[in-house]
Amino acid sequence: SELDFEKEKQRIKFEATSAYYGLLKAKNDVKTYTESVDNLVAHLANVTAQYKAGTVARMDVLRSEVEKADADQALIIAENNYDLAMARLNNVIGLPLDTILIITEELGYGEYSQTLEECILEALNTRPEIKQAEANVDKANEGIRVAKSGQRFSISLSAGKTWVNGDGISSESGDD
Repeated sequence: SELDFEKEKQRIKFEATSAYYGLLKAKNDVKTYTESVDNLVAHLANVTAQYKAGTVARMDVLRSEVEKADADQALIIAENNYDLAMARLNNVIGLPLDTILIITEELGYGEYSQTLEECILEALNTRPEIKQAEANVDKANEGIRVAKSGQRFSISLSAGKTWVNGDGISSESGDD
């Protein structure tokens, strides 16, 4: 039906939008973790130089090495998540999974003008599942009304031309 078509269209649009923003988030995560690794590399070089100068203990160098190793691992996970997000978007939009998309948009914050109540009202008015459910309820109520109509009393009236004489003998009019 038309509502099923609209529901499927909205589902595909949601999946594509969700996959796209998932890719933007993964791209942002890679950027963040790359900056973190770069900062920790500089910090480790600084701590190592201080250790060689004798101003910090070996423990500080080891702590910095561990932090950098953890950041390297987090960056690898972020890069893998980016690759998975790219494959998911490619799958949703029907491209080969290994297609490399160049995403130039940045994930950012933008003010949204509608209130929560307006958003809820719009969702209730445009969701095909709700319209389908309302149509099903109306159809079921009509079926109940039809089923109950068979349980009502029925009155029938018929008329004919007969007369009864004083002896209780009846005859059709026109037989005499």
